Amino acid sequence: MKYADSILALNINKKGSDYPAKGYLQKGIQLYYLANYSEAFENYLRAHKYYKVSKNKYGRLCVNHYIGLLKNCINEHEESLKVFRENLLFLIIKRNK
Repeated sequence: MKYADSILALNINKKGSDYPAKGYLQKGIQLYYLANYSEAFENYLRAHKYYKVSKNKYGRLCVNHYIGLLKNCINEHEESLKVFRENLLFLIIKRNK
């Protein structure tokens, strides 16, 4: 958790940087594995916001993947499947361009 907090502390105010998003994503992943799903989800949402601002579609895809895993873990299987299908569709479209 210290690593993620350090990323955030050093980069939270950098404009156009993906590092705040990476910090929030890393923190969310660590919280997920500690079964702290509520805080993990909050960090995923923060990461998604920063990736959206920086227009990093693959970063958002990664965040969505972890949101899908979390939803599956808390028995929201239909929502989880929806997230994974959206990610798959995104990748198929990108591959065919």
